[in-house]
Amino acid sequence: MPIKTQIKGVNRVRNSFRKFVSLNARQLDPTMKSWAQDVRAILKGTSYPPVPSGSKYVRTGRLANSWKVTKSKPGHYALENSAPYSGYVVGDDGEGGQTAVHKQNGWWQSTPIIQKEIPKLTAALSREIRQHMRGSF
Repeated sequence: MPIKTQIKGVNRVRNSFRKFVSLNARQLDPTMKSWAQDVRAILKGTSYPPVPSGSKYVRTGRLANSWKVTKSKPGHYALENSAPYSGYVVGDDGEGGQTAVHKQNGWWQSTPIIQKEIPKLTAALSREIRQHMRGSF
């Protein structure tokens, strides 16, 4: 006995995937920008550790105020700190990164703070894609 399979609605599904593929960086750009700006605000607002006892250094706030969001193309944003010493203070471990003295004095690192916010970006992008696809089927 021969087996026959009939797929109904294949053209609708195919067209829906075309619509999904057409969802491009320009459409997701506002979501990406908003997330990047929110994370910038978190980084800017993250408290400095207490000044080490005996230190005469006066905090200027320059590190916090040097966080910015830059856009290279639609949907592509970077979180940057333009303070020339930022990597030594809140950078990652390794060469050119956070120094041992800053780590000992309780300075945080920026990467874990950013990574903690990635699920919010994933959720926001998922909502955008679902919303875009909702009328497709």
